[in-house]
Amino acid sequence: MIINLTLNVEPKALPRARHAVRGNFASTYYPKQVKDTFTRYEHEIAHAFSDLDIEQRLYIIDEIKEPKTAISLVLTFYMPIPKSLSKKKQSELLGKPHLKLPDVDNMIKLVLDRANGTLFNDDKYIYKICAEKIYSDMPRIELGIEYKEMIK
Repeated sequence: MIINLTLNVEPKALPRARHAVRGNFASTYYPKQVKDTFTRYEHEIAHAFSDLDIEQRLYIIDEIKEPKTAISLVLTFYMPIPKSLSKKKQSELLGKPHLKLPDVDNMIKLVLDRANGTLFNDDKYIYKICAEKIYSDMPRIELGIEYKEMIK
């Protein structure tokens, strides 16, 4: 089964966790701004999930309860065009590859971490990922998920 979702969030990268030592204890944390990004992504994934038809939602729910498929992902990150550029340069960039920061691998990690438990049981079942970053005047993430039956 193939499912296509659109997440209406500006693509971001998963930043590195922060570390602190307080007394004799070390802790790892994310700043509040990063946690707000996590919440926005989780909300958009839940919204996109609820927009699916009932058959697709039931399939995913069943797959989360008892994983029996291998998952292939296609991610397209539509990156915003800098406002500081001229209108001509902005129009030239539409649809072109985005070759600046953030790195595509860190952007993938953020989506996978937030989709874990909603779109798939665990990201260990993902065997293939294809991702690209392109300029767009409508920043968003398009996600295609293909669930393939595993041979047991």
